Amino acid sequence: MDLFSSFERRGEPLAPRWLFARRLVINVGLALALIGVSLLTGMLGYHYFEGSGWIDAFDQAAMIIGGMGPYSEPKSDAASSSPASTRCIPDSC
Repeated sequence: MDLFSSFERRGEPLAPRWLFARRLVINVGLALALIGVSLLTGMLGYHYFEGSGWIDAFDQAAMIIGGMGPYSEPKSDAASSSPASTRCIPDSC
């Protein structure tokens, strides 16, 4: 599939509106698919490792994807064992 190598070069005329719209739809679709897969993976992790309900798992995963971070501490050791969430506990440092 020749999605990204067929853009116009400098000095060439712009693409027609239908081609621009097609490129826009394809790229927005790819972005939404990536966000959806990330959200689903986070939800499954919170539901499986933390034992959270689906709504709470969605809330936690959405907060992390949005860059705000989790709004509660992990309840289990399995959920806090990822490298991104390792932290120095004062008693064990």
